[in-house]
Amino acid sequence: MPQSGYNTNTPDGFGLYGVLYTAFNTSTGVGTKVGVTRGGLTFNPNHTIRNPEYDGKLANIKGIDRITFRNPTISGTMIELTAANLMMIEPGGATPVTLKDSGTFLASGDYLTNVAIAFERPDGSVFGYNLPDALVTTYDVAGQNSEGETEVAITIEGRLEHGATPDEGSPPFEAFEIAA
Repeated sequence: MPQSGYNTNTPDGFGLYGVLYTAFNTSTGVGTKVGVTRGGLTFNPNHTIRNPEYDGKLANIKGIDRITFRNPTISGTMIELTAANLMMIEPGGATPVTLKDSGTFLASGDYLTNVAIAFERPDGSVFGYNLPDALVTTYDVAGQNSEGETEVAITIEGRLEHGATPDEGSPPFEAFEIAA
């Protein structure tokens, strides 16, 4: 008869809610909380794995798979719209109302640094994912919900440092765990 994988240590392994940070230190767990979100946050490594095709191939072959592209994202819905949050969602803006011109390359300082989604476990430990260099690539101001709160759906994408070679195996994100 099939049995559950539940054991006495299972509750300590559950991740509670995710908190979004900027300037996050993956060693200490210290960073700047971005604000209140609704419905939780999601991390997706968004990697493409390719198993090369060749004449006569009947199935995908173990050992020739490779990751060919990575576009990690953190996404969710924000309901706290401070001036700092508005600056975060509009890359390169000097103020929440002074936006960067179209066609202008983003400068290094226009990117967010160490954007993390951190999940606290019941035992006090923390795990999550960090995007060392990132920017908000999409946001949608949905207007007010039934509770009278303005909701903004955001997607934050990780970026490699300019000049980094993906072939060297360095993904634009890192997983972390901090003991209780």
